[in-house]
Amino acid sequence: MKRTALIGLAAAALMSFAGAATAKELPITSVTELTGAVASQGIPLSRGMKVAADEINESGYLGEDKIKLVQLDDASDRGQAALLVKRAASDGSLAIIGTATGYTSLSIAPLANELKVPLMGMVYSPDLLAPGPWSLKITSSDDSHTIALARYAATKVKPKQCLIIYARDNPGFVAQYKTFREYTEKQGVQYIGVEAISLQDTDFTALATKIASMKPDCLHISTLAPAGANLIQQSLAAGMPPTTKIFSGGGLANESLIKVGGKAVEGVIMVTDYAPGGVNEEGLRFEAAYRKAYGVAPENWSAVGYTQMKLIAWAIKEVGPNVTRESLRDAMSNVTDWPNIIGTSGLMTITNRMPEYDPAIITVKEGKFVIAP
Repeated sequence: MKRTALIGLAAAALMSFAGAATAKELPITSVTELTGAVASQGIPLSRGMKVAADEINESGYLGEDKIKLVQLDDASDRGQAALLVKRAASDGSLAIIGTATGYTSLSIAPLANELKVPLMGMVYSPDLLAPGPWSLKITSSDDSHTIALARYAATKVKPKQCLIIYARDNPGFVAQYKTFREYTEKQGVQYIGVEAISLQDTDFTALATKIASMKPDCLHISTLAPAGANLIQQSLAAGMPPTTKIFSGGGLANESLIKVGGKAVEGVIMVTDYAPGGVNEEGLRFEAAYRKAYGVAPENWSAVGYTQMKLIAWAIKEVGPNVTRESLRDAMSNVTDWPNIIGTSGLMTITNRMPEYDPAIITVKEGKFVIAP
């Protein structure tokens, strides 16, 4: 009996050792803006990734294997982002997630293709895919997002005269305003002006005075949340009618819009990837986990970062134990009805690296992001 027990213990120990020996750390690197001008998007994006990585590891989703998430700060600088992509590739990362803006992601996509490492970008423009098969997207196209917002504006709000404000130093914001204008003009909306600003601007005194004098009943603003909040506050203070309807893409769908803008941003209407509160059970779990980790509700970029990490983990599991950069890339390039937390249906299809899902139309009500009526 003693001998049998000893043999059993030895076998169990051997199996335990074998399991430990085969368990792997799977390195994934995020390169995003944790400081600098775009940190308002980069921080929630990185937090969402961390919530997802912790969930994947704690649940045993990948068996004994664990995601090793390395989060690097590009300081909102394209040159720094390029250096970090090279570092991540040389350190053996299976994939890179980055960055929080199309401006930087588009600049590092050629490098990722040269290094043959999957780059999962948070970019609406399909231009991210042009450098080659190693650059991938988690968000759908500018057109699908912006047309959804334009359709809502034209059919539900029905403005008559609109003014466009856009950030000239971001190609994505330029594309957004052009698509919004083209669609709504066909629906009879008139445009009384187009004004360009910079992502770095904070003083909009002259522009706010001009907006107030023009008395538009609609503004379409394409910029980041801090600048957008300042612009709205200053325009209202200068005399812009409080009834002016304000529309924006996902650039304003950030907690800093509410922190900076306060009551001035009540009623702003945006198109986003994530429906506040979640659309399914996974979304509810994400909301709870994010609140527990950071003490605030998740926002659009938090959900996008979470989804990026979850898609990579799903693809790793699909490939199996011998995952490589190439097999991981291929698994993420074409996906059918993948359950996730963004979009209004909770399902995503990716065809030739282009994701498709139904975006959400949201607004600010009583200091919170909610689904627009």
